[in-house]
Amino acid sequence: MRLAIRCPPAAGLASRSPTETLRMGSLQKVAGSWKIAYNGTMRSSQYMNVTRGLLSGFAVFLSSGCATLEEYVRVQNPQAEITGVRLDKLDLQQVGLLVDLKVKNPNAVGVNLSRLAYDFAVEGNSLLSGNQNQGVQVAANSEQPVTIPVTVNPANLWQTIAKVAKQDRFGFSIATTLTFALPVLGNVDLPLKYSGELPVLRIPEVKVGGLKIKDMGLTKANLELTIQVANPNAFALLLNQFTYDFQVNQRSWINGQNGNPIQLDAKQGGEVKIPLTLNFLEMGTTVLQVLRAKDPVNYRFIGQFNFGSSESFLKSLPLPVDYSGKLQIFN
Repeated sequence: MRLAIRCPPAAGLASRSPTETLRMGSLQKVAGSWKIAYNGTMRSSQYMNVTRGLLSGFAVFLSSGCATLEEYVRVQNPQAEITGVRLDKLDLQQVGLLVDLKVKNPNAVGVNLSRLAYDFAVEGNSLLSGNQNQGVQVAANSEQPVTIPVTVNPANLWQTIAKVAKQDRFGFSIATTLTFALPVLGNVDLPLKYSGELPVLRIPEVKVGGLKIKDMGLTKANLELTIQVANPNAFALLLNQFTYDFQVNQRSWINGQNGNPIQLDAKQGGEVKIPLTLNFLEMGTTVLQVLRAKDPVNYRFIGQFNFGSSESFLKSLPLPVDYSGKLQIFN
């Protein structure tokens, strides 16, 4: 470690002669204590030059860091808005919402969206609240989209807000608080609110409409089974496909799959005709006797229906059915 020692002591360098010398030494640690070992001299004019150089270097350091320091001192609060709420999924198990945000950072340095809290309300009643530790970094002088997923159980929704089940649509609101970690300012909260409407989902109705004999001979009979489907919703449904097993007197008469899509307009219904052939030689004369008796029969209809919609929020709605009862066979 180099050290300049002035001998003899003086009031200041300004009064020293340019030819005055300064003894130079090094600071060394000997036997646990610091001592000065002199090893040369230096003129006071040279000492002044070194001092000026150090001061100049420090000034350059300050000027180079001035712009960065100013950026931190002038930190502004970020801006944000909720641009919309989308239905991501709508079925009998859950209502999935996506809340879209646009976050703007007006600062010359990046900021961090560290936390996001939300409260989801239906018809003015708080239904679901929570928070997420986002950890989203928003770059300097930029805008960035942020999406919040919110999931609601439809059963809880209908039970909590009973009147919603009787409506075609229901009003909702979502309040959010974004917490940003900012340089200098620390954590800053930004509250936002959004409201809108969503459709109420009702279960489609499926039932056996009838069984009709088209023609009957000595060895076989051709029949037609009618399945009625009704859409109670305020939006159109699409019956994509369904599987079925139709039984009479605990014996399967026909089973299979229908893959022809059927459009069901809002609050409208439709029918699906399923042709079936009964072979008396294979099934026995008991089936022939049932058809000739023209009495109501015990039936069971087991099926798996898959609905969808032209709306993006309802891609697939599986609906299992299992109906049984008395059925009249018509000619």
